[in-house]
This record gives sequence, C-alpha cells and structure tokens, in this order.
Amino acid sequence: MVFTKKDCYIKPSVIQQFLLNKTIAKPFKMSRLTDEIDGLLAEHGDKLMVPKRIGKYLLLEDESLLVDPDDSKRIRLTEKETAILIRLSAANGKSVNRKTLLEEVWGYKAGINSHTLETHIYRLRKKIEQLGSSSSFLITSREGYKLLFNSD
Repeated sequence: MVFTKKDCYIKPSVIQQFLLNKTIAKPFKMSRLTDEIDGLLAEHGDKLMVPKRIGKYLLLEDESLLVDPDDSKRIRLTEKETAILIRLSAANGKSVNRKTLLEEVWGYKAGINSHTLETHIYRLRKKIEQLGSSSSFLITSREGYKLLFNSD
C-alpha cells in the first residue's frame, strides 16, 4: 500500500518492483485506511513474514535474524543488513546494482558518493563467517550484488 498526493502518478515499474497493489490519495478517512488494511490482511495474511531461504539460512525479516536451521545458530542483523538481503532476495538470483541498492535501502539520490553499501556488505559477510560458515551465497559481480539460493 502506498500513500500519495491526490492525482499523483506512480511508475508501473515501481508498482511491480515493490508489489504495490493499493494506493490511497491523501487526505483520506481513517475508516478507509482500516478497511484497506483489513482487506490486505485477509488477502495476504498467510503470506506475511514467511521466512526466505538464502543459502543454507532462513531470513526472518520481522526479527532481523538469519537462522541456520541445521544447528539453530542465529545471526542478528541490523535494519540495513535485513533490507539489503530482502532487496537482493526479491531479485531472484539476478544482480542488483550499487545505485539501486543505495536508492532503495538508504534513499540516496544519484550522484552521492558513499562507501556505505560496501561497508554493510563487508560487515554482513563477517557476521556470517564468524559463525563458521561461508558467505559464498552473497556474491559481488560486475553488475552489483546478488544472492545464490542453492549454496550449502
């Protein structure tokens, strides 16, 4: 669901990318909002917060945890690390470029020079490796970053 100004246009690619299926123009009545939320929960309630498999781990978005189901080891993730993994997971094994990640995870605009993304990727890999596991499912490619879903 997205809130917009009245008569605001949203690109179809943005709607598809973030799976937006409802728009509510401001101002709106609270009863409309609660009706829309109830409808979304009824429609998608069983799909909310389903763990995503990433490598040999399960990503629990709502708890910001990466869990190894084999030995119950858990990696506590920061908000940004979780957002990075969610975005890369949504790409289904395709690379996501640096610019896209900076825009979508941090809200950076074009032309901002920062090593924020690289620092977060480095720290995320270190967390995974400290548990005695390989971070080989988080790949840096020419095009950007991607996840390999079938690595063990």
